Amino acid sequence: MKRISIIICIFISAVTLFAQNNNFSYQAVVRDSNNHLVIEQLVGVRISLLRDIPNGVCDYAETHTVKTTANGLIALMVGKGNVVSGSMTNLDWTKHSYYLKSEFDITGGSNYTITGTQLVSGVPFAQHADNINFTEQQTLTISNDTIFLNGATNSFVKLPVVDIHFPDSLSSYINDVGYLTYDSIQSVSYFNNDAGYITSYVDSQQITLSGDTLKLERGGSVVLPVSCCSLAVAATTKADSLLGVVDSLDGVLTALGTIACQPKVITTVVTGISTYTAVCGGNVVSPCGYEITERGICWNTTGNADLNDSHSAEVGGVGNFTGTLTNLLPQTKYFVRAYAICGNDIVYGADMVFVTK
Repeated sequence: MKRISIIICIFISAVTLFAQNNNFSYQAVVRDSNNHLVIEQLVGVRISLLRDIPNGVCDYAETHTVKTTANGLIALMVGKGNVVSGSMTNLDWTKHSYYLKSEFDITGGSNYTITGTQLVSGVPFAQHADNINFTEQQTLTISNDTIFLNGATNSFVKLPVVDIHFPDSLSSYINDVGYLTYDSIQSVSYFNNDAGYITSYVDSQQITLSGDTLKLERGGSVVLPVSCCSLAVAATTKADSLLGVVDSLDGVLTALGTIACQPKVITTVVTGISTYTAVCGGNVVSPCGYEITERGICWNTTGNADLNDSHSAEVGGVGNFTGTLTNLLPQTKYFVRAYAICGNDIVYGADMVFVTK
């Protein structure tokens, strides 16, 4: 008996996907042993997905009966056939690779004599998305009257101009950075920065005497004793109290100036993600022109990476820069952030998160 052999040219398209049904398209060109196309003929097909290796465990199998075209082409949807075993929805594309085994019976039956096996190189997106969590990391910053959102959109919005209220009496202040908590100053100068801190203070008041009462123009009075010396002591005490408030405010303003001049580092979005490498970078801004001696990126698998972890460094400077993360592990979640060195200070940007292929 003459044995019939078939040459099968197979290719899988993992681009045309149906996310709700976990299907992907499959096409094959069938030729006989003389390299002639098998045209307009029913062919029996059995599809099996084998785990990790060409002869691995079969996690899913199905059968089809399809007719070749005038060009010897068959087309079908893997996941739409008659299920023999397993379930497409239970395949874990994040932990395993799969080999597609195709078997054919050119008579249209189930006596499969022709077999081919190949790696499914493109992981179907729908199956992969069902098994991973994804969080986009963005950073929100403000500079003068503009708020910036850095991430996938890199958008910004300008704040509306509002009237600035000047307090009209001197009182106390509390909290860590010395914000004025009551209407406390009549004449001030200011500058617009990230938080609109008040940067200088001048107090000018008139003192008057009415009967035995000494009055301060914008609040506060004291009844004088008969003694002129007592009057001098009371006036001196009031003046010392006012000078103490001015000295405290001067210390607050010095601290705020240091904070405003600190360099700022923004981590940019991770791109070019592959199995072992990825590309990231940042943007360095030095508001007061301080020299940036070094900048780069650092990464790890736990978060808040610093220079004790893996890092890529380059010569300092301001503006945008990029670097390459190397020696990564496949299918691993990484945290990466940009950094800059200014004097003895190391400034870090926010964490970006990505997963290698």
